[in-house]
Amino acid sequence: MANVTEIIGRLPVYRGIYAGGVTYYKYNLVTLYGSTYMCKADGVTDPPATKDEDGKVTVNKNWTVWADASEVEYIKGKVSGLLRDLGLYPTALSVALSVGKSGKYVDSAGQEASNASMSISAPVQLKAGNIYLFPSSQAVGTGVALFARQVTNTYDKVIVYTTLEEDSEGRPVKVQADYDASLVYTITYDDEGNPTYKDSQGGVVESLPATHQVTESFYEPLFRTNDATMPKSGHYLFLCTKDMDVVLSGYTADVSSGKNLLGVRYGVFASIATNFVGSPGQKVIAQAFAELYARVKVLESLVDNAGHLKVDMLDMADLPLICGERMYMTGEGAPADPPTSPFQEYYDVTGQKFYKAKGELSTYPAVSDWLALN
Repeated sequence: MANVTEIIGRLPVYRGIYAGGVTYYKYNLVTLYGSTYMCKADGVTDPPATKDEDGKVTVNKNWTVWADASEVEYIKGKVSGLLRDLGLYPTALSVALSVGKSGKYVDSAGQEASNASMSISAPVQLKAGNIYLFPSSQAVGTGVALFARQVTNTYDKVIVYTTLEEDSEGRPVKVQADYDASLVYTITYDDEGNPTYKDSQGGVVESLPATHQVTESFYEPLFRTNDATMPKSGHYLFLCTKDMDVVLSGYTADVSSGKNLLGVRYGVFASIATNFVGSPGQKVIAQAFAELYARVKVLESLVDNAGHLKVDMLDMADLPLICGERMYMTGEGAPADPPTSPFQEYYDVTGQKFYKAKGELSTYPAVSDWLALN
């Protein structure tokens, strides 16, 4: 029997990653945005797809999607975003320290305490989400608020008056507020005993004020030392949860001019996972975040730069689809329906025959577009 040669169409040719200015021809395959596209005409120079600022990919004229990996690209973007939020920011911070008060430190109750070898720094501004490393020449000991927020509060404070002078009848004629020596009032009485009140400037007031507006500053401890242990890194670590002005308590050499508070930014999750210090309950939270970070790193390793998912074994519940079309089919007898995609395969389980679709289908595919292979 003589051999019969029949041309069934051109095979796709992979041309690599799409390059601008290159001419592509029918059935050329290129990769762009993680997906593979097939050219539908000769002499095409336009890109196979465009992506808008929201990440939506649109297939252009003269091209069709051959292998869609847009979902994988989406997952890659999400994984990259997670690692960015969990990972270390490249730029380190440096905050200059200077002495605010010598011979003092802030204790765990927020009060100033005396220690000749310690100092309280001048206020510094910290940013939310950053980890700050405070250098320490030695362990500061227990009961020291290494980081404390300076709080300023303005309110009307109740006045309790102290009598400074009395008249011959034992009535107060000069009084002073208990907490402010400048709040002094004089009192005179008419023949009927009615008082007249004057302030320190001689101005008449209706009565002795019950309150006076005051502005007070105090410390709110943010980081207390629980023991005298010195961190192995030589730094105490502090996770800043919001923008705030703080003072630092430490040895004079540690907060003197020229010393710097170092800052790094891991994103809030990784900061907790890698640097959290505190009570056992907080360590449980830190461990949970550390495990989350490790799992995301593993997920990243599964997705390579080509946009393909790398797995040791793939167990599929059904035969795969390419561009939404089933590429492998079975049935009893010869195929009764025309192929829907080039190079589709069909197996006749009764006659044990293989069929393959032509590489170039007609405009309106027919059953004759199937070719028997055996």
